[in-house]
Amino acid sequence: MKKRLKISLFLKISIIIIISLIVTNLFTIIMATQVTEKLFVDSFTILNGKMMDQIAKNFNDYTSQVISVINTYRQNPALKECFTQNIQDQKRLFKLFYNIKSNLKTIDQTSKFPTFHIVSVGINGTAFVSTQERLNYTPVELMNHPIAQKSVANPNKLFFAFSNSGLTASLYNKNIIMAVKQLKDPYSSTNFGTIYVSIDENDFFSMYEGTVSEGNRILVMSSDGTIISSNVKEIVGKQNSKILNYAIQNVRTQNRYISADYDGKPSVLIARYLPIYDVYIVNVVDKSFLLKDFLKLQPLMFMGCFVVICTIVPLVFFITRRITHPLTALVKHMKKSKAGNFRPLLDIQGSYEVRELQQVYNLMVDKIEIYVNNLVEEQKKRRKSEIHALQMQINPHFLYNTLASIKYLSWQGNKEAVTETINALIRLLQNTISKTDEEITVREELLNLQSYVTINHARYGNSIDVAYHFDEDCMDCKIPKLIIQPFIENAFFHAYQQKHSGCIRIFMRIKDEKLICEVIDDGDGISSEKYDALTNEGVSKYHFSGIGIRNVDERLKMIYGDGYGIKLTSKVDVGTSVTITMKQKTIN
Repeated sequence: MKKRLKISLFLKISIIIIISLIVTNLFTIIMATQVTEKLFVDSFTILNGKMMDQIAKNFNDYTSQVISVINTYRQNPALKECFTQNIQDQKRLFKLFYNIKSNLKTIDQTSKFPTFHIVSVGINGTAFVSTQERLNYTPVELMNHPIAQKSVANPNKLFFAFSNSGLTASLYNKNIIMAVKQLKDPYSSTNFGTIYVSIDENDFFSMYEGTVSEGNRILVMSSDGTIISSNVKEIVGKQNSKILNYAIQNVRTQNRYISADYDGKPSVLIARYLPIYDVYIVNVVDKSFLLKDFLKLQPLMFMGCFVVICTIVPLVFFITRRITHPLTALVKHMKKSKAGNFRPLLDIQGSYEVRELQQVYNLMVDKIEIYVNNLVEEQKKRRKSEIHALQMQINPHFLYNTLASIKYLSWQGNKEAVTETINALIRLLQNTISKTDEEITVREELLNLQSYVTINHARYGNSIDVAYHFDEDCMDCKIPKLIIQPFIENAFFHAYQQKHSGCIRIFMRIKDEKLICEVIDDGDGISSEKYDALTNEGVSKYHFSGIGIRNVDERLKMIYGDGYGIKLTSKVDVGTSVTITMKQKTIN
């Protein structure tokens, strides 16, 4: 199973704060960009709105001048006479034209706009050109012109139209804007002709050219979408229904501006509608041009945020480290406590919550240490009591039989055997009863085993031999008292019931910092039924002690832990092997 990646609290808090800081800065930049963009657009459209109002005013002034010209023409009696009567007298006709021109000179003197090209046609087919130029159309063609027919149908309305060629020679193949109206007698209200007031589109553009700032597109559009004038000359005369729809939408919603798509670019559009003339004045500005000054500031904004982040991040690391350091120290101390190392106690430091946690932990450690020490002392006392109890378990019958054997040897006059047996019994009783130490050295245990074997040989003879194979480096190791003796005893009294003779070998060595003792006999072996009886039932009262295999195994596990204890293997007619695993513990 894969180990989970360990991420400290310090790193988690730092990552969260840094991510929050970056997200906050990005969010601030985005919001600031949107707000600033809106402010730029609003400010620009307010100024452009005033520009549009000025253009509309200029257009109204132009229209007022056109109406003034028309009124001058319709109030000219010589023009009326010329357009309504069939004059054959050339002298009379010349005089009328002279009077007409004299009366119309005031138009050029009072007009503040560029030169008007005025063509008027009477109902009698007579045409008069203010500039004395050649007409590009016959009087009949002028009278049948579509815009003239509209004017006849609505004689009180002033019509504006765009044409890519003028009526006179000087305006031939030029874009013009012309105003058309019926000439009505101010007294009789009868129509006596049609007047065409034409102006070159370039001259018309000059009326609002001074109000158009850089980056602006101005379009004067008719209601059918035809662009009749613009500062972008290549689009004059063309239709653009898309821009017309934007203009209609802006006028209808009465918003200051709307966002539009012009030539595939995001743009801002402002429109004004002049209902008297049925035309739209449209202002289109490319957003990229509108925001070019602001876009220059964006790198500075990002740089400023980067500097802020680079300044704050070290501060965040420093503060977070100071906050989490006491917790980190607590965690490290708790890890050490797993191995039983409770000292030294934690220094109380950090915030209020951390200090409270440290105080509670120190108090808990004190109580645990007191409890563990008490438990250790209690276990020591318990083991000493067990040793004492084990020492008291030495069967009187063993002593009685041993003394009887010594008596028998003395009858035989075998003084040497008597002396050796008595010395062995004295050594065995001294080491088991007189000494109350819980642990003895391997050397002392070997001496006890030798004394016990000597007594058994005196009692039962030398048919069972015992061989000792103890490594020298383990002789000073300490082991619990009466650990090996019960297995020698069991081998003597259980392993050779059928064979009656053999050899018991005892091995002692150190392996992987563990003390390993093996007791191997070549006796009868143990069946499963006999093994259960041997481990569960008590030992014969004629043995040295009442210590069984299970007692030894439980005692070793209680002292050293679950990794230590007894392992017994046996095969019938082959023999038995007992492995005792203990912790390597030398004399200090």
